[in-house]
Amino acid sequence: MEDSAHNEKHNPSDQEDLELDKLENDLALIETAMEKIDQGDLKAYETIEAEIIET
Repeated sequence: MEDSAHNEKHNPSDQEDLELDKLENDLALIETAMEKIDQGDLKAYETIEAEIIET
């Protein structure tokens, strides 16, 4: 029984790690989109924007 209680304590941390990874990936996509706008590449921006919206 202690093992299952111990595992439950780690699951929220694992979930937080997954959420943090997702946020980091989203931020990287946003930064890339901003770079594309700065470069005047609106087609690439729209592609990245669609990817952001899908996630």
